[in-house]
Amino acid sequence: MSKRDERLRKKIIWELRIKARFLSYIGLFGVITFSVLIIKLLPQWPHSKLYVYGAVLMEIFSFVFFIYTRRILAGLNASPSDKDLARFADFLSLYYYPSFLFRKKKNPYIVPDEDVND
Repeated sequence: MSKRDERLRKKIIWELRIKARFLSYIGLFGVITFSVLIIKLLPQWPHSKLYVYGAVLMEIFSFVFFIYTRRILAGLNASPSDKDLARFADFLSLYYYPSFLFRKKKNPYIVPDEDVND
């Protein structure tokens, strides 16, 4: 594998890790949110049965989604094959990601020198 291919592979894995980590946080947020909703709705059980059932289903879905994205992260950390990378990329390409996730962090202590021609 050439050096350029290796750099491209590392960049792809880096992006997929960021996407999977972001989605796992979303799944965990869903689990917590629906748990709180269930706790709030349970005292009013006769009037909110449908809402509680819906919240339980959504919590189960969020938990399974969280587990699946964590499995993808574990697979990405274990030097995946090209087939695995394609499978992970297919799953992760279905979702929207905010652009701030992919920005390179800048070092605030490095000040560019603008007087280079002096």
